[in-house]
Amino acid sequence: MLSHVSNQVVVLKLVAGVIGVLIPIITLAIWKKQTKSKIKPAVVGAIIFVVFSQILEGVPKVFLFMGDTVVSRYVLSHAWAYVLAGCLLAGVFEEVGRYVGFRYFLKGYENKKNAITYGIGHGGIECILILGIGAASLQVPWLVGYDVFHMFLEVFERILAMTLHIGLSVVVFRAVREKKIGWLFLAILIHGLFDVPAALYQFGVIGINATEIGLFIETIIVVFAARKIYVQMEG
Repeated sequence: MLSHVSNQVVVLKLVAGVIGVLIPIITLAIWKKQTKSKIKPAVVGAIIFVVFSQILEGVPKVFLFMGDTVVSRYVLSHAWAYVLAGCLLAGVFEEVGRYVGFRYFLKGYENKKNAITYGIGHGGIECILILGIGAASLQVPWLVGYDVFHMFLEVFERILAMTLHIGLSVVVFRAVREKKIGWLFLAILIHGLFDVPAALYQFGVIGINATEIGLFIETIIVVFAARKIYVQMEG
């Protein structure tokens, strides 16, 4: 039902959806043209995200955040439990999935540029799903207050998240190529910390401004760290 959603909101959500689709496509096209990279790592990244984040991660989420159980009631009523559970699940499932992708489905793709390509696919499909599905979910009540600011905020968040996924792909790629599991644990930690501001916002602990500032600062730190790791790796 769209009776409570204005035409302006519909247009803004559709624009956000289109942007959400174009960002990863354009990014991948530019990267592929500059590096002559193959498309397979991006495809694997997209598939891994869907399987591990959208399907497998959903199993423990049902137990921890849904239904009316002792565990779910506790998690949903205690900020520390809510933040820890949500951030840990995201970090573990997505980074282990990333590891599986590089380790078992991208054998022979040892050039470090494939880490970037994979990251574009992994983060890109998330961008497409979140903004694209958002454009198709115009019946949600909170969209009544949706405006240009919220549209740019959504797009900004997806750009940050996609950038993070590229950086984390570099970290996990190193874990696989150098057979050092410590890099995987580092990626899980970084991912979990990145999700903390958003989890705190969802629980009502901090406001939107603090959330976006936190995400931005974390992304910058990850970018610098990932760039250093990328440069250190050969070929």
